[in-house]
Amino acid sequence: MPCSRGARCEWTASPTNPDATLQELLALQLEDGGWSTSALLSDWKGLARPDDRPLQTKTSDGYGTGLIIVIARELGLPANDARLQRGVEWMHANQRESGKWFTPSPVKDCGNLISNVGSAFAVLALQACGELPAGPFGRETPATR
Repeated sequence: MPCSRGARCEWTASPTNPDATLQELLALQLEDGGWSTSALLSDWKGLARPDDRPLQTKTSDGYGTGLIIVIARELGLPANDARLQRGVEWMHANQRESGKWFTPSPVKDCGNLISNVGSAFAVLALQACGELPAGPFGRETPATR
């Protein structure tokens, strides 16, 4: 499956088998419909929390959920795919009153930096699935909620 928007997503997938990369990422979806940033990093050699506690790989967050949906759309998965729609539902259910989506830092408290970036990915993901007007993917019909 080629990138839907040219070279923008070449860094996200194996150049020889982007479908395998996509399936590997989609398989990390949690029961609540979201994805965990820590789960994406769990095989990163040398990554560890300063308190030696394990990474929180079973807690969905805005960064992981938004990033995976954006990558999936870039790789050509349709916005109405059931897995993406579950992720969109997670984002609608977990947006904070401030407008942000919380993302805990996987290893070290860095203030709100990762939540800010995670919120940006969440907005891009919602745009990519037609939940918000305009965006880098053009306009799609919003899913019925």
